[in-house]
Amino acid sequence: MSDYFFRGLSAHEKKIYDRVLDAVRTYQGSVKAGGLSRDRFAELILFTGADHPELFYVDYKRVEIISGPGGPHTWRIGYLYPEKLARSEAAALEKRTQALLSLPGAPFKGADALVICRWVHDLIVKNVEYDDEALADSAAHPEAYTILGALKSKRAVCQGIALTVSYLGERLGVDMPMIQGKGLSAIPAMSSSHGHAWNLAKADSGYVHLDVTWDLCISKPLHFLRYDYFCIDEADILRDHVITDALLPGRGVGESYFARTGCDFTDFASCKDWLQGQMAAQKHTFYFRCRSKKESYGQLEQKLTRYVERKCPDMIPFGMQVEIQTQHNPEQGVFLYKLTKTGGNV
Repeated sequence: MSDYFFRGLSAHEKKIYDRVLDAVRTYQGSVKAGGLSRDRFAELILFTGADHPELFYVDYKRVEIISGPGGPHTWRIGYLYPEKLARSEAAALEKRTQALLSLPGAPFKGADALVICRWVHDLIVKNVEYDDEALADSAAHPEAYTILGALKSKRAVCQGIALTVSYLGERLGVDMPMIQGKGLSAIPAMSSSHGHAWNLAKADSGYVHLDVTWDLCISKPLHFLRYDYFCIDEADILRDHVITDALLPGRGVGESYFARTGCDFTDFASCKDWLQGQMAAQKHTFYFRCRSKKESYGQLEQKLTRYVERKCPDMIPFGMQVEIQTQHNPEQGVFLYKLTKTGGNV
């Protein structure tokens, strides 16, 4: 599948990486490595899992390495399924994948990278649930950490989601490797003391960041498909993520949803003008990004909320009871206002 991490290895490390791949593909019980430290061997093992999400049957959560005195290191490979069952699951996975790639509206292999990224993003956000139980007890729910979680059970944690993004992207010809780090969001649905995984995506300008898990989590409460973390650049992802993987050169210019749809602003006045246009068009959901150098996020939120609250009654039929629902993303400077009435959307 991907060779993102493989490309950053030395010639000797690439040989060991290939040896590890051969061992897990043929269901060997162990694989040896010499000429590098125990920790580096463990890294190479994990790199094979990140580059090859189709290896869902390998237990990458518990990597047991034995080191003899002066001798090579040995990885006692753990498998999540017996070989026969793993091959049966792989065949069923291929059928499910082919069915997804044949859906109406699915992009063709080699289509524009951003078109493919958006299709993969939307497919997962609309059809997968975040698996809180698996996060609390990974041993009881190992599938959630693999592509089977998202593509078979439709429940996964960030690692399973990121591996699925990589898997589908590669099938469509876009390099979308999983990377790992930590998340720092203050939003309850996305706050965690655990590590976090998301993706890079190779666009025309280089690699950009794509966190489908966080877009999934932030889309669910108000049932609104969001793109807060869709193809953003490194400066934006670092607002609420910490990158622990060593990334290869080629960091690209962000291709954010907001910039591409004309709803990316830098002051209250431009936000107000846009909101006026949306209200005049009888829109009832206002989703945009604003990062002002003149006002703090809190000041901007207060002004925007007062404006929406003041103007919304003018566009609602007389006598109708309306609630203004909000779910903002302070770290990314993203605002969402959604007007709802009793019984559903306006």
